[in-house]
Amino acid sequence: MTYKTSWCLIFIFVIVLMQPRFLGAQSNSYEGFSVALGAGITRLSHDTLTLKSTIHPALTIAHQWQLFQNYTINTAVNFATIGGDNDHPILRYRNQYLGFTVGPRYYFNENFFVDADLQYALLLRQRLKVLNGFNSSGVQSMRIDKYQSGLNINAGFGFKLQDGVTFQVRYAIPTSFSEFNNLQFMVSFASHNLKMRQRGKKFKNIETAFSNPNECRRLILHRKGLRVLPADVVTVLKNLEDLFLDGNHLTSLPPEIGELEFITRISARNNRIAALPVEIGHLHQLKELYLDYNQLTRIPEEIGQLRELRFLTLSNNYLTDLPAAIGDLINLRELDVSNNMALLTLPVEMERLRNLELLIVDPTTLFPIPFNLPNARLKIIVKY
Repeated sequence: MTYKTSWCLIFIFVIVLMQPRFLGAQSNSYEGFSVALGAGITRLSHDTLTLKSTIHPALTIAHQWQLFQNYTINTAVNFATIGGDNDHPILRYRNQYLGFTVGPRYYFNENFFVDADLQYALLLRQRLKVLNGFNSSGVQSMRIDKYQSGLNINAGFGFKLQDGVTFQVRYAIPTSFSEFNNLQFMVSFASHNLKMRQRGKKFKNIETAFSNPNECRRLILHRKGLRVLPADVVTVLKNLEDLFLDGNHLTSLPPEIGELEFITRISARNNRIAALPVEIGHLHQLKELYLDYNQLTRIPEEIGQLRELRFLTLSNNYLTDLPAAIGDLINLRELDVSNNMALLTLPVEMERLRNLELLIVDPTTLFPIPFNLPNARLKIIVKY
């Protein structure tokens, strides 16, 4: 495989890694990073020599998305050393590879899975050293051409040791370019505790949602005349991803809302909500929060814990200030604080919103002095 072809394959892999929709991933599906540390046991042959099995370290950084029931797609970058030693003559053989992998994984349950993947292994370094007697100094060191960059197939299984920690066993199947047997034992540390979610439906009333709690992903309660959101809605419907409460008479949200670990969108426009529970900061997957046309006078500092939040609308409320923690919303794209007549200044911490692209404010709102725009793409709209 040519040098140019090698880098073309790596480029395609990076594009796939950055765009999970190319692989059919759902926009609100599970996703998470993991880092795996471990060791590989390698047995290989070189010409007429069969080298003894050796143990070498390995490191993997992976990302996965849930495609549909019990299946995920996984992409990973793997750094590994393979090699072997021999006594007669005294040889020391080492290869270092950077691998780019993509493949499916099937979960029998939350604790056990099997997977397979296609890997392009980029050869970084290759050496065969002939040692001088029992000394470590080599009398001959050369590059050899038997094992080169190319494709190979891995298969394996894994099981959960505890929340966020997984033990994995992987086997590199020998191919025409890599005639070695490599067995890896890895311990993986995940950024999220994986809980497989079944494909679900949307419901438009609480009663039918309660009759199918595991299938309810989207609950639409627009204009239902609700004065209180029952706590059971969030304690029973654990798999909710979207919650719509627009046009009711709610004065608050229950503290139990912090238990919705999969929620990505909450819309509670046109209510009478005066305050948010501090438990709102527990919604680590929340990406969209719409609270226009309410009676909010303050936003809790815990809002800064919503690191995945992209869209936040707080227009037409009674806010007098914004918490300094709003500067911690590192992924925020759009912020609307217009028509809050008592909101006269913005916190200087907003300078940290490097991904902010749209800010909507009142003409009476003052920016702190000095104030540096978070980025050159930011568009500020003054709403009269």
